Amino acid sequence: MYEYAPYRVPGQPLKQYRETLSQEEEEEEEEEEEEEEEEEEEEEEEKKKKKKKKKKKKKKKKKKKKKKKKKKNCSQTAVTH
Repeated sequence: MYEYAPYRVPGQPLKQYRETLSQEEEEEEEEEEEEEEEEEEEEEEEKKKKKKKKKKKKKKKKKKKKKKKKKKNCSQTAVTH
């Protein structure tokens, strides 16, 4: 639950201790940025998939409408002689 602050090893120079802290913080920030980028990419992929599905549905609807029109036209021409 709680994050403990890293401690300084006895005999370790303060300058070296601060450098290791800053390096750890930079690594954590880089990891967070990478995770955010991955999440954004996943969201973009999901959006693309949704768009493709919508396009497929529209195409199916258009085909159905064309079939209905053809059926109507055929029945009208068959009746008239």
